[in-house]
Amino acid sequence: MCRMTAVICSKADTPREFLVDSNKSLLKQSNAVAGRRQSDGWGIAYYSSNGPAELIKSPAPVYKDGKKFANSASKIRSEITIAHIRDASNPRGLKKSALGGMHNTQPFSHSNMIFAHNGTLEIPEEITAFLGRYKKFIRGNNDSEVLFWQFIKLLDSYGSTEAAFENLMDEIWTTWHSCKNRHADKKFPYRGLNLFASDGKSFYALCHYPLKKDPGALMTRGWKWGELALKRENGRIILSSEPAGGENWARIGDLSLATVKKTNGELKLTVKKIAGDFK
Repeated sequence: MCRMTAVICSKADTPREFLVDSNKSLLKQSNAVAGRRQSDGWGIAYYSSNGPAELIKSPAPVYKDGKKFANSASKIRSEITIAHIRDASNPRGLKKSALGGMHNTQPFSHSNMIFAHNGTLEIPEEITAFLGRYKKFIRGNNDSEVLFWQFIKLLDSYGSTEAAFENLMDEIWTTWHSCKNRHADKKFPYRGLNLFASDGKSFYALCHYPLKKDPGALMTRGWKWGELALKRENGRIILSSEPAGGENWARIGDLSLATVKKTNGELKLTVKKIAGDFK
């Protein structure tokens, strides 16, 4: 399962502490557990001082590319950074060679929106069929890229990231009810739907993990797989797939939507529960 960390700051700062240096940083998580290594590429998305989204990516295993990853994190000065390390999912049953490469690494971007996903969309072909004109933008074989373009489609339709996230879930389940008879080996249309997104001004995180068999976090005993970790300190807010170092991490549970906005120089965090019958 992939891992991701976001660092949101009241003024431009480096994300290096939680990506590289801390005792449970994203880099250290990548090689912490044999059999669960993050071997399929990495990426860091951030916003430069004049606003546009920037991406640094590599298809190499991040634990073998650690120097480049650390140097990249060190150079970043941004108010919002999203980093992702990948353990590729394969719902289509493709050859391993088809799952790698730059096109399949995350985060993804469009215009000034950046996006990352942890989990697996089990019905990528069915969701792709409803993308309309957005289908032509898909470049890789990553089921998360299908989710990204579904999100962009809904964002363009509703004009709100919160509405796009909630309608994304509704659309997946509507599709699932029409096709689940063709997927008798699956109980849900996805295994994990944890999503991070930002437009450069605000940050959004959807937390949803219906997986009943819990493999647990990589480095934090007692932390559920899928349960997001939240930390607030020194003019910054950190959200991560699990605690990324230090103490005082709060839990964001299933079917929660967290939003961070900057108001009068201060970061305002809201967390709300999402209503719906997602089962």
